Amino acid sequence: MTVADDIVIRRILVALDTSRRGAAAVRAAAELAAAVQAELLGLFVEDINLLRLADLPFAREMGLHSAASRPLDFAAVEQALRAQAAQVERLLARAAERQRLRWSFQVTRGQVVAEVLAVARDVDLVVVGKAGRSIGARLGGAGHREAARGEAVPARRPLVLVFDGSEPAARALRLAARLAREAGKALVAMIAAPKNADYQRLREQVEAVADPARQRVRCHQVKAAIGDVCRGARGVRAELVVLGAPGDSRSAQELVDSLLEAMDCPLVLVR
Repeated sequence: MTVADDIVIRRILVALDTSRRGAAAVRAAAELAAAVQAELLGLFVEDINLLRLADLPFAREMGLHSAASRPLDFAAVEQALRAQAAQVERLLARAAERQRLRWSFQVTRGQVVAEVLAVARDVDLVVVGKAGRSIGARLGGAGHREAARGEAVPARRPLVLVFDGSEPAARALRLAARLAREAGKALVAMIAAPKNADYQRLREQVEAVADPARQRVRCHQVKAAIGDVCRGARGVRAELVVLGAPGDSRSAQELVDSLLEAMDCPLVLVR
């Protein structure tokens, strides 16, 4: 598999956690890196919000199965995060070795999306999935087992493109169209355009690149971009959602965070 000639991808960042979506993100990133012979960079973020919560004297956690309440211990949370980091590094290593990829791994501490976007300045493509907000999901339980064994990908799940006509979105369009075509998958374009005239113009741009005569392309107009995109992606059971990477402003972080919280599949940010 190749990508459009004018898109050069040398480094792919994958944000890692031990959830099912984290495992799917690793798999997707490794396959993309193998396709373009790119280096794979793994990032694990120690969530500063979780650590701050654990440092509060009244903070408690409840067991998922026992429903027993117990105090949150800062040292125990740190130890659990280190164990998670070691686990996802092994997951990344196995995926990279299977694909014979160059890879590296780093751990940072901070706000998850902010850290991902900060590291993303030095890469060409970002693949990220995100676990739920529960402490049990972050520190143990089923997510560990799911990440360890991976998960089979149902066949023929489409790729979803978020397109607003911007230059990053145009690069995302070229990449998504080529990936969908070469994988034999449908491409579903969620076109962010509140006005019908804008939608028709942007649809023509999509169809000029993702030629419906050569591949299956479906276009949908979305007006409330985040909500409509999330519902659309869930409705078609998207394998990946591809969009142009936003900047690293607070509003961009909120956009990415909203998408990640609502999505059931990895998000690919094209720089």
